[in-house]
This record gives sequence, structure tokens and C-alpha cells, in this order.
Amino acid sequence: MKLFQYVPRLDELGGTQFYVKNLIESLKYPHMKLVGFWNKKDSINSSEAIFKSNFKIFNQNFSFGLLKYITRSKYDTIHVHGIWEFLMLFLVVIISKLKKSKIVFSPHSLFEIYEQHAKSISFRTYCKIINLLIDKIIVASEYDTKLLKNLGISKKATIIPYGINQDKYLKTEINSDYLKVCGIQKDDFVIIYIGRFAKNKGIEYLIDAISILEKKIDNLRFVAVYASSDKEYDKFILKKMDKIQRKYLTNTAEHTKKVSLLKRANVLVFPSLCDSFGLVLLEALVVGVPILATYVGGFVPFLEEKNYCQVIKKKSSENIAKNLSNLYYGHIKLKKIPKHEIKKFDISENTRKMFEEYIILLSK
Repeated sequence: MKLFQYVPRLDELGGTQFYVKNLIESLKYPHMKLVGFWNKKDSINSSEAIFKSNFKIFNQNFSFGLLKYITRSKYDTIHVHGIWEFLMLFLVVIISKLKKSKIVFSPHSLFEIYEQHAKSISFRTYCKIINLLIDKIIVASEYDTKLLKNLGISKKATIIPYGINQDKYLKTEINSDYLKVCGIQKDDFVIIYIGRFAKNKGIEYLIDAISILEKKIDNLRFVAVYASSDKEYDKFILKKMDKIQRKYLTNTAEHTKKVSLLKRANVLVFPSLCDSFGLVLLEALVVGVPILATYVGGFVPFLEEKNYCQVIKKKSSENIAKNLSNLYYGHIKLKKIPKHEIKKFDISENTRKMFEEYIILLSK
């Protein structure tokens, strides 16, 4: 099987890109060739090193380089991840159909596009055209399938939840020296945020909640492991951060450092306004960190039902602060997920299901 994985945008902390990286590293079948492309202009420099070992990378001129490469070679399957570039996705699909390749589409960030363009006639028409041309849709949750239907994409989607390399997280030991560098002390109550600084992530409400709590909890420390999204919004958030006294901010994507911070945390807060899955929730769940999350996407409902997380209100700093305070004083008791259940979200299980879908598609 000759497989082309098209990754339109890449950064280390983006959930989609991190998931695709895990997927590629796990697809180690001898008869499968992995090829990919991303727009280097939108990438963080160290991304190339992360992907080099398992993924053939092309970082030429984004539009023409990609189209030239697809037209030169014949692929059995092309798996498109993401929907950031409408025209580019459309061209990739058209060219692939002409070359008789099978098209698999995973619209990881469909929720964001839906929020912005749901009422656009041209966008809905575009979705219907894509619906006719693609061979397979793979999404992370039931939440995505509902959005697909709202957009007029009626083709039945296969649900394959995101996964991570759980052993890699569990075997990573906390780097105590790094925590000292971060200024984290033994008795600190550490609140961690991992993700983009973007409006739809709800980070500004979490910052206001931390400001409220700092006046009541002396040993509180806020840690943000973040990726930039919009320069102006970054400035707004960083300025807003000035009101927090005890904090540590980093844009590191180095695994040991990120996992050290996550394992040391007393709670992960996920204040997102909209999200398809929330891969960081799975990371926290694996290492046993309590979770506060807004009721968005396809994973939080599962977590709440099992009492693996505490749901917080969207856009409510007061509610976030109240729930953090309750957790601090022991008024919230959350269960830890058993090993047999968490294994369902291991990348190996995800990869097995994905590979089965590729084989089924080619057999038709």
C-alpha cells in the first residue's frame, strides 16, 4: 500500500498534528509507504526534527509543491487531515480522483470552520461537493458526525477516537531539576493549561479565574504550556497574564518537560469554548491528573458520565474559580480511569482500526 498522509499545518502543541505524529509513528507496516507534506511557513522550527524519523516531509512552496508531488506519483490512498485550506483540499481531492486514488478525509477542526461559516451558502455547497468526491470519512467522536450532517455531508463517518502512546507517558519520569528551574515548589498547588492561545480555547476566562483564586490560595501556581495562534491575541493574553503573580509560561514541546509539568500538576483545566475531542484530556487521564473541563466535543461527555472529570461552565471565570477552590479543599472527588478502559484510547488500538479501514476501502 502506498499511502500519502497530507498534513496541511504542523506545530508541536496542536492536537491534530500531535495525533497525526503518533499515528504515523505507529503505522509501522512493512508494505505501507508514508509520505507527507506541510507548510513550513506555519510551523515551529523543531517540528521537522520530530517528524523526520518516520515521515517523509515536503516543505516546498505550499500550494504548487503539494500539487506537483501528488500529480507525479500514484497513491493507493490519500488521507487528508484537517480542513484549513478549502481550495487546496478541493484540488487534492480532484487530482486524486483523476488518478484513481482512494480519498480518506479526517476533518479534525471541523468545529472551528462550522462556527465561522455555517450560514455561508458557498461553504455548504463546497461541503456537498466534497461529500460526493471523498471515499471515506473518519472522525474522532459522535460530536463530529452531528456537525457533518448539519453541513450537508451525509456520507456515513467511521468513528475512531484519538489515541496516544500511553507507555511513553507512563514510563516518563518527572524531571525534578526542570521543575526547580520552573520555580515549582514542593507544596505548590499547580494548575496547568496545555494548548493554544486562541479565542475558542477559553484561556482568558481561566486567567481571570486564577486571578480570583490567588487572593485566597497562597500556594497556587499557574503553568501554561502553550502554542501561539494569533499574534494580536497572544499579546492580549500575555498582557492579561501580568495580573497573575505565581506563574510559569513555556512553549516547549519537548516530551519529558511537558510530561514532567503535567504529572506534577494538581489539576488540568480545559476551558475550551468548542472542541472536537480534546487530546490533552486523554494525556491527563493517562497520568492520573484531575480534570476540569467545559462540556464540549466528544470526549468530555464520556469523562463526566464516568466521573473522571468535573464539568465547568463556558466563559465563566467565577465558575472555574469555584470549582478549582472546591478541588483544592477536597470537596470534589474524581475517579481514576481503570487500566482496561484507558487502553481503548491507546495509539496502537487507534492504528489497528485505521489500518483496517484502509484495507476495507482498497478492497471495494
